[in-house]
Amino acid sequence: MELDLLFEVTPGNRKITEVIEYGDKLTDIMAGEAPCLNGANFDLHVIADTVGILAGTTRAVVTMTIKPNGVTLLRIHEALTLNNGECIQLEGSGISLPGEKAGWIKAKGTFSFFTASKSYDWVNTTLAVFEAWGDPAGSEFNLKVYSIQ
Repeated sequence: MELDLLFEVTPGNRKITEVIEYGDKLTDIMAGEAPCLNGANFDLHVIADTVGILAGTTRAVVTMTIKPNGVTLLRIHEALTLNNGECIQLEGSGISLPGEKAGWIKAKGTFSFFTASKSYDWVNTTLAVFEAWGDPAGSEFNLKVYSIQ
């Protein structure tokens, strides 16, 4: 299996614009407090600049379910507006585990794409994987998205 880098978000190029909390406080969970027995749910609204083949600006809603054991389930709905004005929809899911530093994570998952753009029609049949690591609530966060060939 060959992986081709489609885009990445590097530290300092991502901003959380809103956090919706469904009971537990995200700051408490990130500080080490355990979520309730059913887990804690949050929606993160994120804007980020991407570089690579699909360079532009992405606006995403990341729904997180943080389990008491530290595992986080991720569901992602994203609109990627490329630098040339074309727009691509991404739908993703994944899993996140506690990272090497307190408050950091390591995440992995998949994306599928949709666009009506003739120039980017190839993404409609592309499956991608992602890896992310760093501080999910701060600026020290990295994300790489690869197509699977």
